[in-house]
Amino acid sequence: MSVKLMSKVWRMTVPTTEKIVLLALADWASDDGVAYPRQCTLAIKCSLAERTIRKTLKALRDEYSLVEWEQRGAETGNRSNTYFLLFASEEDQPIVVEKKERLKRATGNKKPETRPKTKPLSQLTTYPDQLNYEAWISWLEYKRDEHRFTFKTEKTELTAINKLIKDTSGNQQMQADWIENSIANGYKGIFGGRNVNSNNAAADQASYFDQLNERVF
Repeated sequence: MSVKLMSKVWRMTVPTTEKIVLLALADWASDDGVAYPRQCTLAIKCSLAERTIRKTLKALRDEYSLVEWEQRGAETGNRSNTYFLLFASEEDQPIVVEKKERLKRATGNKKPETRPKTKPLSQLTTYPDQLNYEAWISWLEYKRDEHRFTFKTEKTELTAINKLIKDTSGNQQMQADWIENSIANGYKGIFGGRNVNSNNAAADQASYFDQLNERVF
């Protein structure tokens, strides 16, 4: 699994299905961008039909130039592919991806103008183990898109992460629920359940499990 490549995929401007397939490939890949999953395994991991996987892989190769592959093991009957993620050597910054055909129509085969660099979604390259990474990235995207806010330094982002971990006692499901609740209500900050103003993290966690019990029973 290449966390480095998965982080790059998160920052790509590609459609949802293409991004899901790229994330799955990055999850299998080494840091140099080589992966060997079967298409049927990709389909299961992405919750997509194999036909959709094949169509998406073709688009990632032919339209976006992000993936290449070659067949291996044909003589032994093992027809799984070796996939090469072509963005593995790119600089660690947001990758703006355009379809080849769209660029051709817009520029008349001329070299497209260089786009201004956008700010990275996150300032960090590594995250605490107790953080729900996917939920945190969703929060950063929400803050950027809805409130035009991004953390300016690693220190300020890490301070916010540590506070979230402390307030939830490191409970990653609680973190996801708090972030989902805050996004749904349009909050500028992360707010949890009934005891969000309490300084006692254990009390917050107890309240969280009380709410879970109410949902179940």
